[in-house]
Amino acid sequence: MNAELRELLRVSILGSLQKSGKYTPTLDTLIIRLSRSGQSADSEDVEAEMQYLIDKGFAQETAKVLSP
Repeated sequence: MNAELRELLRVSILGSLQKSGKYTPTLDTLIIRLSRSGQSADSEDVEAEMQYLIDKGFAQETAKVLSP
């Protein structure tokens, strides 16, 4: 993936996170949303770019806890 496509993927991820509001989507949900918007990325690419965005402070990792 070249630098331009990587940047477009990051912007798409941030847009998807923003649209989620207070709900944090899973990695699979992000991949589905990205594919619907025309981005073709596998889980490794999305996970790597999510980690980049977390490291740079643009996103934060949350713990999902299911209550019984």
